[in-house]
Amino acid sequence: MVRVILGMTMLYKVTYQFILILNKLVFLKSKSIVYPMILKTPKNCTMNTSKRIALLVAFLTVFVGNAQENKFLSREYWKANPSIEQIEKDIASGNDVSELNPYAFDAVCYAFLEKADNKTIKHLLTKKGNEVNKLTHDGRTYIFWAAYRDNLEIMKHLVANGAKTDIVDNHGYSLLNFAAVTGQTNTALYDFILAQGANLKEETNRAGANALLLVAPYAEDFTIFDYFQNLGLALDAMDKSGNGVFEYAAKGGNLDMLQKLVDKGISFKKEEKGSSNAILMASQGTRGKQNTAEVYAFLEKLGVAVNTTDKSNRNALHNLAYRTKDSEV
Repeated sequence: MVRVILGMTMLYKVTYQFILILNKLVFLKSKSIVYPMILKTPKNCTMNTSKRIALLVAFLTVFVGNAQENKFLSREYWKANPSIEQIEKDIASGNDVSELNPYAFDAVCYAFLEKADNKTIKHLLTKKGNEVNKLTHDGRTYIFWAAYRDNLEIMKHLVANGAKTDIVDNHGYSLLNFAAVTGQTNTALYDFILAQGANLKEETNRAGANALLLVAPYAEDFTIFDYFQNLGLALDAMDKSGNGVFEYAAKGGNLDMLQKLVDKGISFKKEEKGSSNAILMASQGTRGKQNTAEVYAFLEKLGVAVNTTDKSNRNALHNLAYRTKDSEV
């Protein structure tokens, strides 16, 4: 409400100044002008004056739009790691600390994504509208974003304040599997999630992949695999399409890791139509990363079928056509 009142007050002041300027441009002696004159060119205006009026209208539109922009919905704002004092000043000036943008991100989400100080995040969580189980982008609560940034301290803080840990997001990921698919390899983080009741053996995504498979693209050695194996997951696990740890590791394109899996005797040749393979998976890449021609050459040399299609009759080129700009690939 405060933000609306401040916005209306600013709009009134800017509009009043605009009208005074407009009066001078159209050569009127009066200090007031009726609004309809803004919508059509006055008879005593020259063409040059009309252009000036149009520019002023455009300026007013941009100025008012910017005056109403919520600073807290800018990632640039959070990249600067603002202090609590600065945040409070910006709240006082009319910015809404709990507003969701059209993509359902809010101040707390962006604070996580841009790695703001934990004391700042805890402060944001005290604000009305930022309850611990608030649904944000893709149906995720704050604990998902804390896991995404491997922020175990805030995860514990959220749970201590009533955060649920059994939510499944809009893409079918539990908290456990969201941590895995976003590349978290900190075993302490998984210890905490499992301690809250996550079911490692039963929880899979919609494709049937468990946490061991989902984290495979980010593995640099066998540490994370050994961790999940010790808890009961098998290294030869597969998803619904027959993709195993080698295929999922191919998404990450770590050639050293792929070679280690081959040396360990992990199967990598899957050529059945409708069943994905390592080259198909490599063509998917990971968020923000696409594989190089070197990765595909390595897989082809191993004997992985190049032209295998998935259940939608798509091959690797279909994925690469819109995922990469690397013409060599």
